[in-house]
Amino acid sequence: MQTLIGLTVKQTGARPDSRVNRARPVLTLLALLPIFAYYLWNLCFVSTAGNFPLNDDWLYSAAVKVFMETGQLRLAGCSAACFAHVVAGAATTYLFGFSHEVLRAQNYLLSLTAVVALFFTLKELGVRRAVSSVAAMTLAVNPIWVNLSFSNMTDVSAAALVNLYLLFLVRSLKNATMLNATLAAICLIAAIATRQTAVVFVGLNLVAVVLQLRRGKPAIVLAFLSVVLPLLSFVCIDKAMTQMNLGSTNFGWYRSEFKALLVSALRAPLKLLPALMIQVGKTSFYLGLFTLPLLPAFLPALAGIKSKQRISPVWYVAATAAITAVCVDLVYVKHALMPFNQNLLRLPELGAHTIMGVNLPPLANKWRVLLTDVSAIAGWTFLLVIGAGAVFASRRLKRVLVQKQGGGTDLARGICFLAGLVAIGFVVLQTIVWDLDRYYVMALPPAIMAVAVAASYMRARHLMAIAVPVLVIFGAYASAAQQDYMAWNRARWSELARLELAGVPSSAIDGGSEFDYLRNPQLNEYLALSNGSYAITHRGKPPRDQWRWWPITGEEYIVSFSPVPEYQEVSKQSYWSALTLGRREILTLKGGDSDATLSRQTAP
Repeated sequence: MQTLIGLTVKQTGARPDSRVNRARPVLTLLALLPIFAYYLWNLCFVSTAGNFPLNDDWLYSAAVKVFMETGQLRLAGCSAACFAHVVAGAATTYLFGFSHEVLRAQNYLLSLTAVVALFFTLKELGVRRAVSSVAAMTLAVNPIWVNLSFSNMTDVSAAALVNLYLLFLVRSLKNATMLNATLAAICLIAAIATRQTAVVFVGLNLVAVVLQLRRGKPAIVLAFLSVVLPLLSFVCIDKAMTQMNLGSTNFGWYRSEFKALLVSALRAPLKLLPALMIQVGKTSFYLGLFTLPLLPAFLPALAGIKSKQRISPVWYVAATAAITAVCVDLVYVKHALMPFNQNLLRLPELGAHTIMGVNLPPLANKWRVLLTDVSAIAGWTFLLVIGAGAVFASRRLKRVLVQKQGGGTDLARGICFLAGLVAIGFVVLQTIVWDLDRYYVMALPPAIMAVAVAASYMRARHLMAIAVPVLVIFGAYASAAQQDYMAWNRARWSELARLELAGVPSSAIDGGSEFDYLRNPQLNEYLALSNGSYAITHRGKPPRDQWRWWPITGEEYIVSFSPVPEYQEVSKQSYWSALTLGRREILTLKGGDSDATLSRQTAP
């Protein structure tokens, strides 16, 4: 029975839209088994153990500690609001005590939640369980996702909240229940309070509300919950970040750069077109590679074999133009190869390079050329699928508007496909301002949904014989590389603990970015910012200032992967690496030759 607010109470009896997904719970558990098995394997093989920060998560860990001790929210060098992230971390540490391990374990559970939510969202959309499992595993085994899952970064917690929001949104569109609409609004607000970028999905809610109204269904409360409240929360958070000076100069610079990009796009769109085309292509390289297990399903359709859904030649031209722009600009002119960014996915290593020296030699050029070729083909296919899917989604949504009743699954599929477009579009703009490879993963869950929905539109049959081996390769690499990352970090922090126990002040040690920032948060203000330029200063004496990207307080002692000129080894810590299947070492070095023997003795 429909109410005045555009929502209905729970109805009895079978729903036509649920027939595809209705089956025994045992089958659902079997489909979820690979997900839980992979997370359990990584928990045992990689382990979250180690009371130390990773990458930039020292920012959030420090904010949690201050919040626990003073009740005040203080952010150092943070562009993300992370209010919800910090509060959730404080609640967890209140129960289990403060440590980086506890916060890392919490984020690992949120990572699992994000993957499971993706599975159930696809299942709600009528995707077969086996395909939903493969799609969810595509996210689970992504190397950058695995690396972020073993940290306390906001990327994972925000993605988990967005995935839950989309799950409840889909259920509310199908069943029109107040509970699901409310849960979707809560999750979106929490996502915005973790990373403000989640506000882009408010536009998605607005489209859903308009479609509901066009179908003759009043949606006053739905509009308030899904549009007004999230926008108000974003405005309040933005004011808090600016007026209360919660963020650092990073926040102000990023905000002004993004605003300048939007203004230039409105005033001179043609001037921005070349950069936009290149970034669309580059984003497709990454997302095509990341969704590779799902793309072979579209090969028959792209070849025109047994497909009733024709793809317009326009999309072939657009996809070819975007990929060609990347090949010309990055590959042939700048001689860059995949992975282009070398931020977290650096091959063969995984994770931020945050100490001096060389850990492992880079991947041989022939393998990077092969990876670039595969990524180009996958990116081209990905763009074609998204373009064709957009056409099919618009047709289905028009059909829903015409019939004005039923069609809950078609409406939900269209909205989820639109979510993928919104996420991909925003990441394209975001990476024009600041290009880090982990930003592409932020668009990955909605992109996976969009690809899965496009497959249902095009009646594509997923080729498990190709998808499963690709997932195994991705998962094996991600586990081995993450084990190496955690192992060398444990060895590194063990060496740093030895130095501090021996009485060496932290101001004399370059222990890498996390150690240096954690011991002296003021280092985060050592920036030279201008329009279109971001540079970190105080990086030490030449030539070492060119070998590190982070600022330092002192460098009498250096913890490094390898020897550094003018420094002597005073101690070392070995660790086992799954990438090399052998033991490697982290070195502690001291500048000059004075007291080198004493240092070796006092660092047992």
